[in-house]
Amino acid sequence: MYDAQLNKWLSVKSITITDGKFEHINSEECSSDIDDFDTYLIPGFIDAHCHLLESSLESEYSEQINTVDLESLVSRAKQNCIIAYKSGITSLKDLGGRGFSSIAVRDKLKPYIPTRIFTSGCYFTSPGGHCCDRGAIILNDIASFRVHIEKLVNSDVKFLKILHGDDGFNVQLLNDMIYTAHNSGMYVSCHAYTEKAANEAVNARTDTLEHAGDYSDNLLDKIKQRDIIIVPTFVAAYDSTTENSDMLNDVNGDLLQKWLSDEKKIIPKLFQKGIMVALGTDSGFPGTPCNSLIREIQLLHNEFGITTDQLMHAAFAITPKTVLMEKKLGRIKDGYYADFLCYRVNPLKNLKHLDAPYEVWINGKKV
Repeated sequence: MYDAQLNKWLSVKSITITDGKFEHINSEECSSDIDDFDTYLIPGFIDAHCHLLESSLESEYSEQINTVDLESLVSRAKQNCIIAYKSGITSLKDLGGRGFSSIAVRDKLKPYIPTRIFTSGCYFTSPGGHCCDRGAIILNDIASFRVHIEKLVNSDVKFLKILHGDDGFNVQLLNDMIYTAHNSGMYVSCHAYTEKAANEAVNARTDTLEHAGDYSDNLLDKIKQRDIIIVPTFVAAYDSTTENSDMLNDVNGDLLQKWLSDEKKIIPKLFQKGIMVALGTDSGFPGTPCNSLIREIQLLHNEFGITTDQLMHAAFAITPKTVLMEKKLGRIKDGYYADFLCYRVNPLKNLKHLDAPYEVWINGKKV
């Protein structure tokens, strides 16, 4: 079994699972060649940024975005969850959309889908801001924000998504929003591409920056100093200009090309500077289905030379932090949830094998 915290393979004699958690693992240092084993275990993957209410199989224009009924959204989210866990993605952080529908969908899926779903419940934008036509909650003042936060907390939502651009929230309102969310015990993710927007989000003490822009070295140093996590979602940028993507329907093609270009510039710097990187995909939209985390890992390795050790550290040591599960997910260890994948060959020797587990276990059950 692979332990990303120790960055080593361990030989396992037995595993005991009780009530969905690893109770005892009898393991030791590998005394034989790593290629001599017939089964390889790694923890289940976590996608730190997806959109379960979107359809990865059919295009849908923004003017239709608020007309889909709850039953259709549940069916769509269920399909996305199945696509994810078949490839070894056992946990999904759903960053909302379509008002507060994500909460109802999460609750309806619980009895039927083994995948762990962590939802932001909705996302917030400013008047005329990003995704104001895709079901975002539009805010003008802190008073209405506090009402929405109370609703989220009462619905057992622990994560907040804010869409902030150069012409987004004024600095004081952004600061008040993040301060209020933190005081309510929430973890804040902020979508901010540009230097200005990202700097404002960092100064307001966001917990993560979603996607990534061509940030300056000074901003990157501040991000590292404040232990802010970046979720690049490179696979979505990579996919966004293909003919299969629906982003071209409502986003200018030049902006998408700039997004891809900026991500190519910034991603190597993130790893070089030792900034915490979590793995997410912005999946759910046509062109980027909900099994795309494996492609994200392969692309980061193939396009930028990010090492397998670095990628597994991002996947299993950093990404669990974005769902507040760093002591419960990401390791095959006593006390952790029993989410793991089984392979016939070492999937880390050649990452092309990573998307072909022969068994997927979630909560101690083979799914």
